[in-house]
Amino acid sequence: MGQDGRSPTNADYLLLLVTGIILGFLSALIGNVFYGILSATILALIFAICYPILNRPQSLRVSFITGGSIGLILGCLDWLISDTIFSVGSGFMFGLTRGGALGGIVGLITRASSDKQDSIITKTFLFFGSIFMGTFLGGTVGAVTGVTLGIIGTGARSVIGGIIIGSIVGGYLGSYYRKQRWIRAGVVAGAALAAVSALAGAPVAGVILGAMSGAIVPMLFVAAIGAIGGLTSRGVKAMLLEAIEAPTEMLEQGAVPFLVPALITGLIVGATSNTDGLIALPTSLTLVAALLGTLAEFGRRANTPEITPKTIIEMAMMGAENWPVTSLVKQLTTTIREKETLLNMGIQASIGIIGALIGIAFAYIALVTG
Repeated sequence: MGQDGRSPTNADYLLLLVTGIILGFLSALIGNVFYGILSATILALIFAICYPILNRPQSLRVSFITGGSIGLILGCLDWLISDTIFSVGSGFMFGLTRGGALGGIVGLITRASSDKQDSIITKTFLFFGSIFMGTFLGGTVGAVTGVTLGIIGTGARSVIGGIIIGSIVGGYLGSYYRKQRWIRAGVVAGAALAAVSALAGAPVAGVILGAMSGAIVPMLFVAAIGAIGGLTSRGVKAMLLEAIEAPTEMLEQGAVPFLVPALITGLIVGATSNTDGLIALPTSLTLVAALLGTLAEFGRRANTPEITPKTIIEMAMMGAENWPVTSLVKQLTTTIREKETLLNMGIQASIGIIGALIGIAFAYIALVTG
């Protein structure tokens, strides 16, 4: 058990059991029970690994419920619409609607607050203006992501396209350290991850390639600005150099408020691009929210602020002042080696699997009796 950790309570075990039941039930509905069992297992393991290092385990519970609920709502809506990406045009509309819906929800949750003395007109403007801005920004990123996924397509073409996008994203992320070996490592890692995910098929391909397609949006935007500036000031050569260097400078100056929202939006668009998104979306957003909740508390360990659904959304969409990734990874690595953590991983993974099996059984009973 970690130094600041606490033992899981019955409420934690119940949360994992219910999570497994929901995922198992949904996986049976789409006819792929393997993904339900696998997803429940992964989430239970993440819960067991993150739990011991938190001063406030409530942060992890809130993150699980928040991410899972949003993912479940969006996944069910997408399942009812039952649309897919089969071309560039369909990808544009698909990403525009999904990204816009997500942005609208985010704008509603993180809407600008008004003062008591403000008029009704001002309060109305702030309310609907926040939703509009969220819808516009989310729709823009979603549309570009959808177009990218439409270009990539499926099969061998998706592998080639994924390698190109993965190497670009990985290379730029590696360039943050300003060392050639990190850039090369980023290129290789990004290309390999994209290729493996493309070969794995849905829903893994949708989640990974969608996230990469979303992450490349702010990079392309900044590169375009740099290219225009270089062209107007010093010519074509400067245009190319600025286009290449601008995303790296963006990362060095603190790109989290731009990169993370685009990455999450792309993940959602990619996850919903196939029927397995009903499982992939709640699983992915639960995982993302759990990591964000852990980072939020870990980054301010002195006063351990309360984590709420609103703070989770704000951190995902607008970034944070401090992202203690390196120290968190070290703490997680230390925690995983502890015997009590390993025991909890086994227990909680078993609970997740049992929950998934119960959910699958419920679904089959409901289908047979219905």
